[in-house]
Amino acid sequence: MSNKAPNPQGGKINALENTKTKVSEGQTGFCLHQAWGIGIIRAFDAATNRFTVDFPEQAKKGHAMDAAFFSGRLKSSSPVPSLPKPIPMKARPR
Repeated sequence: MSNKAPNPQGGKINALENTKTKVSEGQTGFCLHQAWGIGIIRAFDAATNRFTVDFPEQAKKGHAMDAAFFSGRLKSSSPVPSLPKPIPMKARPR
């Protein structure tokens, strides 16, 4: 399995570097740990090369994980599109 996703401008994007950049810019990332389940990547510390990850299913908040752990394990994905606002019951056509 490759950890590289195609780039619309050509070439490849390294998912690990992409995640570091996105999280450093304040966006949330996600990962999947075999034992702890889904992790929410909250921050990246370039000085220590560690991510701060919350694992809500295990009540592990602020868990520091070395970026090397994620090498080859992260998938780059587009954000989930927002859903349209629901139409109030009174405004729905009959």
